[in-house]
Amino acid sequence: MHAPYNFQLSSVQGRKLPPPLRSRYRKFDLYRDVGQFRVIDNHAITVAETEHKTFRDLIWHLVHSQNFQSELEKARAIFRWMTCKNMYTINFESVKSGTPEDVLTSFKNKKGTYARIFETMCNHAGLYCAVLTGFAKGLDYRPGDEFKGTEYNHSWNAVYVDDNWYLVDSHWATRYLISEKNMPENLVYEYDDFYFLTDPEQLIYSHWSQKEPWQLLSRPLSLKEFEDLPLVKSYFFKCGMYFMSHQKGVVSTKKGRIALTLGFVKPTNFTYKIVFAENGDEMHNGNKLKSYALQETGYNEVTFMLRAPKSGAYYFTIFAQLLTGDIGVKNIFTASAEYKVIADQQSSDAVPLPNCSDSNWGPGVPVDQLGLEPTCKDAVLTTSDGKVSQFIKNCMIYTIAKYPLCGA
Repeated sequence: MHAPYNFQLSSVQGRKLPPPLRSRYRKFDLYRDVGQFRVIDNHAITVAETEHKTFRDLIWHLVHSQNFQSELEKARAIFRWMTCKNMYTINFESVKSGTPEDVLTSFKNKKGTYARIFETMCNHAGLYCAVLTGFAKGLDYRPGDEFKGTEYNHSWNAVYVDDNWYLVDSHWATRYLISEKNMPENLVYEYDDFYFLTDPEQLIYSHWSQKEPWQLLSRPLSLKEFEDLPLVKSYFFKCGMYFMSHQKGVVSTKKGRIALTLGFVKPTNFTYKIVFAENGDEMHNGNKLKSYALQETGYNEVTFMLRAPKSGAYYFTIFAQLLTGDIGVKNIFTASAEYKVIADQQSSDAVPLPNCSDSNWGPGVPVDQLGLEPTCKDAVLTTSDGKVSQFIKNCMIYTIAKYPLCGA
């Protein structure tokens, strides 16, 4: 694909950037269904599969050859191209120092970044774009880790769309950790829309800009405040989850016990995993550490009650499974949030619980959905004499009978 001979390559690079202010709009104000970008996304994928001799040919094919009606569409095309393009395969006929070709091919030589490439693409599409540097809670990060005294480990972007700044991480959008284990085979490259125009209040859980105004928050967070936040994955926000009981990543038990409560707004299943922070072991005296916790799910909130079998530090990872109801869609549990739990002592009632069919104890949402009414809706029943009575009232069932005529 060649650009027309009269196409002039231009850029807004070098112009003064608009001041970094919080956008007047949230992401869902711009779009709520990625389906509206279907045509743009398909175009970007096609361009990514095409070889271009020059950067001029590439940017014309991706952006300028299309009748894009808005800056949002331009930003989307560039973002989607980057999330499906193998940066290690980019080649041009001629690469001179300081040119866009030099920027795009620098990544495979480990001299460039996705953020710098995204900035270059946006600038030549007529979009203001800034490269932000700072700390990100990546694959190796665990709650309680400190960044102080270390070099900045990540870069991402802010793009100016329709007179507002929005945050973008095209690199993280191409990958997510499918398992809780930080192993290369678990690093799956796949498009993640969460990192396109991410709301600052959500991205701050994982990305901290060293230049506080570029956090785009009404009140920027210090590095210590950023470190104190719980570890959160993009799936946390996809499920509409939020923290209710504990707002920090490192929490302590009282007499060996703690209850972690999170809210959620979309139909979601949950499970969890517990390991010793010291060695990653999930077993204690022949029992899984998971058996020392109880999960109770109600309407719009889930609680995990841990009774520590010994003092010390644990990692408590929460997995979520969004219930879409879509046929043919695999429902798998995905790591969503993680705490570091410091147990001050062994809990006096640290006895492993028996296996539960779905990790959840108590009546739960399905009981209400079936119209059943338990006398006690809590997962834990208390008795003074060792006896417990639990009754479940079933719902009224209506039947419709059809009687065929004899001989019909």
